Amino acid sequence: MKGEKINMISEKQLAELSQNYDRAYGYVYKDDGRSEYCFENKPEYLASFIMMHPKAHKIIITDSLDCLILNTIGTFIDLCSNQNLLQEILKTLLPMQLEGRKPLDFPCADMEEFNDYCNAKKFEMEMK
Repeated sequence: MKGEKINMISEKQLAELSQNYDRAYGYVYKDDGRSEYCFENKPEYLASFIMMHPKAHKIIITDSLDCLILNTIGTFIDLCSNQNLLQEILKTLLPMQLEGRKPLDFPCADMEEFNDYCNAKKFEMEMK
């Protein structure tokens, strides 16, 4: 399922994201199915990503090797095995949950958009 646009992402940002190997992949489960996203793996982005999906039943975030970073029930973290990372995420997440702070605006591509960009670049390289 194609993800809804949560942030506009420019071609330059797609290029930077495609060259950054420390990416996170977010899988958002709602009533209408699953949406998939790709963004830079930073604690503040992980927290913001969670809060950008208030109607999600469940969110799973993995790294580039498909290892679990965390999962949620709604907007609450259920499992995050890296306790140091969890503390970093909570520094941003708790003020959003408790004080109503807005999520950060950061480059986040839906997976279809990201894959289309990467495939087009791969095709360009093959044609050279």
